[in-house]
Amino acid sequence: PQNAGPYEPKDITLLDGRSLTLREPAPDEADALLRYLDAVRRESDGILFSPEDELPNLRAEREWIQSRRDAPNAITLGAWHDGQLIALGGVEASGRAMRTRHTAVLGLSVRKAWWRAGVGRALSEELIAFARSRPRIDVLELGAWAFNAKAIALYESLGFTHAGRPPPHGLFEDETYADHLLMSLWVGQQPPPPVRTADTPATEATP
Repeated sequence: PQNAGPYEPKDITLLDGRSLTLREPAPDEADALLRYLDAVRRESDGILFSPEDELPNLRAEREWIQSRRDAPNAITLGAWHDGQLIALGGVEASGRAMRTRHTAVLGLSVRKAWWRAGVGRALSEELIAFARSRPRIDVLELGAWAFNAKAIALYESLGFTHAGRPPPHGLFEDETYADHLLMSLWVGQQPPPPVRTADTPATEATP
């Protein structure tokens, strides 16, 4: 299947009057994404990447950007202000396993100077709308560190519900641990199916 076509760039104005453009990054902007990732991971412990993790090389990042643009059930969106990348988010469908192929993962990060300005909400709403437009995606999943109260409150306000809390999931550079809060949102074009309540024997193969 082919992608639904490129995302049309969208200009938005935040409550404080600042303007942003939401658009997909191009492969030749791989260096901007790597600079962004290097900066955002040094500003907060709220993302998965640590300052000690090795970043992808430029070629790998270009190939990753292109692969996301080509995939029918994935998107990467950047929020740009005066040519600078200040937030990045994405949705990517799970693998080909039959029982989880209806799920997708949402990820999001925002530069510290833009916290509490509404950037995360604007980007999240676009990503959720993308997921709702894809017939294959029924469930959006995400993970947030349990100490990241502001992110959790944002996701709750967007309709995500708590789905689990594996403890202790994250080990940080100061040797402290953190639980990882799992959240999910039904985005399917049909109502959720019935919940399975009992195990059943696997179907026996016909000899």
